[in-house]
Amino acid sequence: MDTQTMAASELTPTGIVEQLLELAENNNCINEIGSATAWRWREGIITRMPKKQTVAKVLKKAFGSDCPQDWFSKTKGELKHYIKNSFSLDVTTIDKFDPSDVYEALFILNIGDGRGVTFEELVFKLAYLKFCKGEDADPAYFPDLADEEMILQMNGPWAEKKAVSIIEKFGITVSENGGYCLPPERRHYSSESMNQFSSDLIRYRLKATGGRSHFDMWRFWS
Repeated sequence: MDTQTMAASELTPTGIVEQLLELAENNNCINEIGSATAWRWREGIITRMPKKQTVAKVLKKAFGSDCPQDWFSKTKGELKHYIKNSFSLDVTTIDKFDPSDVYEALFILNIGDGRGVTFEELVFKLAYLKFCKGEDADPAYFPDLADEEMILQMNGPWAEKKAVSIIEKFGITVSENGGYCLPPERRHYSSESMNQFSSDLIRYRLKATGGRSHFDMWRFWS
């Protein structure tokens, strides 16, 4: 996965260069690479890693920012790992809390709300969110269908597997109160994906709750 640590020795120049070249061409900053180097890259003549200075110039122009944290949040694959290995990043802010889907974003928000979430609560919240996302889930039926037993019958097995995979991915352990929770100094979310998925969660909340649902998965951070 993109957010796992990858040693510098495992990175290959080809994957990094291909992404850089695409970014440079799509954002009109090919001049930051240089004509001779750009020609070699286009021809696939790639024998060494790109210079750190060149990478920084392209990413700065492509993303309109000179902040490596912004570059990290907007890239993927080997280029993402190269940025992490080559530039100064706040690992807690960037690496730990960069969700790949709306379910991971829900988990992140719950562990950072000051209270945390137990495994059982997380399973139900994930199952309920999956129900909320259903295309044919008519909002008119939410008052009757927002039933814990039925929701778990529908999505419980999936939610348990999803909960385990999310917990393992982010490496969060159970706190003294029996839930998964972050200390205050680690409650920082600064990634494009986190912002996007948080907006999606708000949409699902408005779709499912209002004044009608007895359960609100967002109650601890709204």
